[in-house]
Amino acid sequence: MPTLAEHLLVEDRRETLVASCVALVELQIDSQGAVKRLALRAGIAVLNTVKPNALHLVVNDLLHEFTHALDPLYQRFHQGSGRDFSHFLQHHPDEAVSALIAVTDDRAAKLGNAAVRKVYGRLRPEAETEVRSALPGLS
Repeated sequence: MPTLAEHLLVEDRRETLVASCVALVELQIDSQGAVKRLALRAGIAVLNTVKPNALHLVVNDLLHEFTHALDPLYQRFHQGSGRDFSHFLQHHPDEAVSALIAVTDDRAAKLGNAAVRKVYGRLRPEAETEVRSALPGLS
């Protein structure tokens, strides 16, 4: 059975997937209240000063790790009779959220840039709630 990465990260799908993930992040940001939305936009602005087009680059860079982290769930999904992996993830939110957050926590721990680590540290306390609310958009 193919892995999630083998299914999603083929060259002709990757750019579309990155664009969809960036759009999902933008939608999540736009769904926040004014103060939080402003704080998130400020965080992205800091990232963009370090690396232009940071959100796109970060998503592209993390995709392989995200797909690897979600692969055990993907394999369980294929053992069942489901047809929609997004639906499966919504029924296993704790495992999906933990897998995705573990990737970003690991990456943040390795960051050499103190400003980016600081932004991540400020956003991290609410990350599980945000990722959980984004799960339906992972289709």
